[in-house]
Amino acid sequence: MNDGSPIALTHDALVERIQFLMERQRYDQARKMVGEGLANHPESQALLYYSAFLEWVDDRLDPALATTRQLLNIDPDHYGGRILLGRLLTEKKDLAGAEQVWIALLKEYPEDPDLYANYGDLMLAVLDVDKARRLAEEGLRHEPEHEHCLYVAAMARLIDGHGMGNNEQLATLVSRHPEHVRTGTTLAIALQEKGRTRDALHVSQQLLRAQPDNSGLLENVRILKAATHWSMLPLYPIQRWGWPAVFGLWAVFAFGLPRIAPGLPPGVVLSIQGLWILYVIYSWVWPSLLRKMI
Repeated sequence: MNDGSPIALTHDALVERIQFLMERQRYDQARKMVGEGLANHPESQALLYYSAFLEWVDDRLDPALATTRQLLNIDPDHYGGRILLGRLLTEKKDLAGAEQVWIALLKEYPEDPDLYANYGDLMLAVLDVDKARRLAEEGLRHEPEHEHCLYVAAMARLIDGHGMGNNEQLATLVSRHPEHVRTGTTLAIALQEKGRTRDALHVSQQLLRAQPDNSGLLENVRILKAATHWSMLPLYPIQRWGWPAVFGLWAVFAFGLPRIAPGLPPGVVLSIQGLWILYVIYSWVWPSLLRKMI
């Protein structure tokens, strides 16, 4: 099939062609056609939606959000635009705003499994696993084979430590819906921020098995494997509370010892201070070396 020039196509034919490319994840071709199409049809709702979606795929969250709001200014009830808004707000960590989007949509479309799945994504991001599972189950009640709901249910099961079961099923879900990688990555980040680094590693490893050629996922797994290595155990306080707080506490303790315990022999004080300096060097040097070795 000849791609043709978007200028030579009518608006409807152009939108149909872009939809064909998007469904096949041929985003580079779609991106060019959307840009040229918007030059001729700047208020086309379909073209604005595809433009925002492609910006989201490119991880350009601010432009995607601006384009989505432009679309919703034209049509506040645009279904796809509202869904994309909810996803963008989740990734921008406006979790309350995202939840309002999903609640409003579910009031209008209470039997739509897509909405239960997306709301479930948000609950995964805030680690409310029980609610994510309930939302996925409700979506599956309306459509038992709904892939996105199956994905949310699988990820909730994984966080609970039950394993993924059939990895081929996960690979199929991710290949058909690339946005699941973004959801999984958001989930891994949330787990890591909560100090659940091993759980974050488990999620990232499952995603990498589903997309073994994804360099970003590979790098995430390497970083998390290094963070969970036994040799990083002494650095757990830094991982958990951040180095400024830990280093400050150590420094006050190590160098304030002569005042805290004036009776300590000078040799003991010097030894503790030496250990402190070694710890600082270890915390700066070893993690980067470890990541290179893994």
